[in-house]
Amino acid sequence: MTLDEVKELCHHSDPAKSRTGAASIWLQPSAYDQPQFREAWHRFETLNSIDVPKTVILPA
Repeated sequence: MTLDEVKELCHHSDPAKSRTGAASIWLQPSAYDQPQFREAWHRFETLNSIDVPKTVILPA
């Protein structure tokens, strides 16, 4: 998800209903579990377009 999509879909709590008076912000599962995001691997940049090491050495 892009930052703009997250901002658009996030839920904002009512600070007046909070014990501390603070607002909370989160994404409900119904906001991100949608067809346009599910299995949307095409939305990621390809590794070729990012400077990523081609070899990964794992500890033995």
